[in-house]
Amino acid sequence: MSENNEKIELVKSLISSKSIAKQDCFYNLIDVFKRFEQSAILVCASLEEWISQKDPRVIVQVKTINDQEFRIQVGGETLIFLMHSNAFAFPENHTIYKHPSIKDNLLSAFFGTIEVYNYLSASIKYERYNDLGEMLVRFFFNKDNHFLAEGHGQFKFLYSELSNNPIDDDLIQRFIYDCIHQSLDFDLTVPPFAEVQHVPLGFIVGKSMNIPHTTNKKLGFKLGGNQDS
Repeated sequence: MSENNEKIELVKSLISSKSIAKQDCFYNLIDVFKRFEQSAILVCASLEEWISQKDPRVIVQVKTINDQEFRIQVGGETLIFLMHSNAFAFPENHTIYKHPSIKDNLLSAFFGTIEVYNYLSASIKYERYNDLGEMLVRFFFNKDNHFLAEGHGQFKFLYSELSNNPIDDDLIQRFIYDCIHQSLDFDLTVPPFAEVQHVPLGFIVGKSMNIPHTTNKKLGFKLGGNQDS
């Protein structure tokens, strides 16, 4: 076989293996993302029915942005769910490659991602594009529907290893509740007075002219660079 023919066969082999596996991963992720959105709709419908009897001022709703984004608003908190359109592989030294299902089939080592961000609802309503949000968690799903997660709180510990079983709708619903819980448990805090007592004139003018300024759930109102609270 000539060198060109060998190269052609190598390219065909990669297309029939990696390219197909990545397509399988992506189309599976589309289905999972739809299940996430449907679960969010059911969860929010239940919460909205409950809270409307207590205080109708509290908004609980789901808003579909497009095929790759939907949002959950629960009062002053908004969760943005984003589906990435690419398949990823982990670094070669990642523990994922020690999992039996990956050892048996390296094509299962490609993962699609769903990322969940938390922003203040007011940041979106008033288009304060300088406001900072927080990524709560990112989920990874392979073509076999096995998953793991990286994030805050229990996401950091409970789902850090690849699951042995495919994800089911009950667990997706739990994820939705977990994300809502994380957002509600993470409050906007008042910065120390000493950090905000010296105020540039532009900041005051900006507020009176409705020019956006940066608000961060962790840091409160920010006047300069990143500062630890």
